[in-house]
Amino acid sequence: MTIYLPRIKSKCYLVIFLCGIIIYFITGCRKTTDKDTEAETDNDLTYSWTAKEKDILYHMSLPAQMTRIFEKSEFPYQEDLPNDPDSMRKYDDPLKIAANLGIYGADLGYIRVMKQSEETSNYLIAVYALAGKLKIPREIYSDLIKNLDTYLAQPDELAIQIDTIYTAVAEFLKNSKNEHLTALILFGGWIESLYIASQIYMKSPENTVLLEQIAEQKYSLNHLLNQLNNFQDEETILQYTLMLKNLKRSYDKIQIYYQKDDVVVDTIQKTISANEYQLVTSQAAVSEIALKIESIRDRLVR
Repeated sequence: MTIYLPRIKSKCYLVIFLCGIIIYFITGCRKTTDKDTEAETDNDLTYSWTAKEKDILYHMSLPAQMTRIFEKSEFPYQEDLPNDPDSMRKYDDPLKIAANLGIYGADLGYIRVMKQSEETSNYLIAVYALAGKLKIPREIYSDLIKNLDTYLAQPDELAIQIDTIYTAVAEFLKNSKNEHLTALILFGGWIESLYIASQIYMKSPENTVLLEQIAEQKYSLNHLLNQLNNFQDEETILQYTLMLKNLKRSYDKIQIYYQKDDVVVDTIQKTISANEYQLVTSQAAVSEIALKIESIRDRLVR
């Protein structure tokens, strides 16, 4: 399923974004050397290693797509990380509602991956309630609500249903000229997934698989900024954009290097593929990203 995200000025931004990717790979591809693994930056030991056979998603259209951050990592479920479903009662502003629809969508993905089916219904109720506040038609959710017990017993089918719902919500918002709310749903889902991932990583920094997933989001961050840039006349969205630009300055401290002629950018699947890449970052940079993500997330859920 594909959510059609806001298209105001989007063709121009898409061209700029794809050109940026191409320029990055032309200038960034290089052969790795042993010196890279010994580098130090500002007295903070730099992490450097090679990841194999990666497909990096640089364009998200569903909050649940971010669950791929968690799927390849092994760690215990942390119930204090998802946003409390009871918090939905305090969200009344449409922009805050949309952002938290994305947040709860990411939480549902995390809960599903962690096989916490008993929590699912509470988060679905939160999504149902917030969607109602945005006047989204109830029939979009009717099948899931009527057959919830069946879907809870079939996690893969549940994931499909959740994706279907968010696709339908985005289409409804597009048709009702509220595309900025679709962008905020995506924004909330992206922030929540990275918040959960970064909080887990900071407690287990030996988890390099999770660190790779966090680092790779420097590409999708560019896409997210392009989406929000369409709606700078909204003061709240402008503030969110400025916060993301500040986050981008921290992400710029993460370097991802590819071997020359070993990069494929698939504009259909929205992925960057390579047989291997080298990731270079530092603990200080990752900690900085985690703190900024937490700050943005706190702004969205409070």
